[in-house]
Amino acid sequence: MADPLSTLPAFLDAQQLAQGLLRDLVPHLEAGMSEQDVHRLALERGRALGVHTWFRPPAVRFGGPPALRPTDRPRRSPALAPGMLVELEVAPATDQAFGHAGVALAFQQADPPVVEGARELCRAVVGFASRWKCVGELFVFAQAWANNRRASLGGQTSIGFLALTPDRAWAGRWPQGAWAHSLLRRNQIQYFNPRRMNGVYVVRPRLVMDGQGASFAELVLVTPEDKRILGREGLDQVGRL
Repeated sequence: MADPLSTLPAFLDAQQLAQGLLRDLVPHLEAGMSEQDVHRLALERGRALGVHTWFRPPAVRFGGPPALRPTDRPRRSPALAPGMLVELEVAPATDQAFGHAGVALAFQQADPPVVEGARELCRAVVGFASRWKCVGELFVFAQAWANNRRASLGGQTSIGFLALTPDRAWAGRWPQGAWAHSLLRRNQIQYFNPRRMNGVYVVRPRLVMDGQGASFAELVLVTPEDKRILGREGLDQVGRL
């Protein structure tokens, strides 16, 4: 298994690519677009930025549904309109690592409380992560944070996963094999994971409040010697484009 610190440059490059793609994508959103349109746009903008492989295809959700639904089949409707809640996640892969960045926003309007809450939740979980914590403690913390604000995680049983490198990909397949491994309980940020944090983690808690859901996603490195939020200079930048 590769040492987490040795993989940091590769994951940092991939995460900066993911964050740059989101910053490039959002200004291109237009009224009348469908989820399918935004999905295709994300692929196009990714190719323009040099993305040729995806850890997972771009995910697009309109309307902030309280219950998560599969994002591998983006819908033709509804049409994007001012005030509609939009969630975007992109996970471009290089030959050595992948990035994973997510953002929620209200199209052409100020963010509603659920978006601000989701941003603060992601920031709180990222800040809580440390070498002294077990992975499962992050999930318990996120659940308590939401409950204390009369919100919930919307039935989420995991709020992220360990980011694996090509040497740990199932059957040597990259990046598909790494995705398969990320689904195993031992790699999930869920209640039943007692392992100490050590590695690069995708952190993406989803907050449900007043019948709507929103989420942000970040990459965090935690080792016995170090902790870093990849592509960020500080905790206050978490959840920002």
